[in-house]
Amino acid sequence: MPAPTGGGTHPVNPLPAKRIPAQIRSLCRGYTGEAVRSLAAIMRQADAPPGARIQAIAILLDRGWGRPAQPHTGEDDKDIRQAHGNGGPRSSPRSWAVFK
Repeated sequence: MPAPTGGGTHPVNPLPAKRIPAQIRSLCRGYTGEAVRSLAAIMRQADAPPGARIQAIAILLDRGWGRPAQPHTGEDDKDIRQAHGNGGPRSSPRSWAVFK
């Protein structure tokens, strides 16, 4: 049987995210300082490829200040509205969530 492609009547559910064990998370967090120093070194390295420097800068800024807010507007600068519902027989407008 071929793998579902999402084009039929049955929705394709993504695989659930695997939880990272606490031991591994803790071990990785122990390298935070070294990782930040390495990113800063790449950023400051004049002979590093510009793409690597820009990526290091973006990562440092994102982690330090958070990602900038992304404005979401549709055509003619109107709010984007998205209705959630699968359109199936049990779906009704009352079960849809509308986001602005």
